[in-house]
Amino acid sequence: MTPKQAADALRPHFNLEQMPAEDRHHVKFVEAVATELGIEHTHFNLAQVASALDHHEISADSNEYPKMLFSREHHKVDGIAPSIHDARHKAMWVHVASPEEAAKLGEGWVDDLAKLPPLKPEV
Repeated sequence: MTPKQAADALRPHFNLEQMPAEDRHHVKFVEAVATELGIEHTHFNLAQVASALDHHEISADSNEYPKMLFSREHHKVDGIAPSIHDARHKAMWVHVASPEEAAKLGEGWVDDLAKLPPLKPEV
């Protein structure tokens, strides 16, 4: 089977899952450490950096903020960047820099797409 045939067979049923925020923060930390070490960001190299960090029990500082939040509706809050529409997930997302900014957004903003309310049926 060719790669195109394989892709055509998968396409109707294949959906990419979003990487959990905690995992994404860890990947970005590993990439930043690799950069500081002057190491090219190949999968093989990054796996070695991650392994070395784990072996030496080194972890990143708190990564709670900035945080990406998700909603089904755009926000209208001054001082917070406009929300971005994610067509694939039929949701909006925005980065907030602090708990205060997150609180300004109000109800309906969550830190995980899975926590969003179900989509309203289209009429």
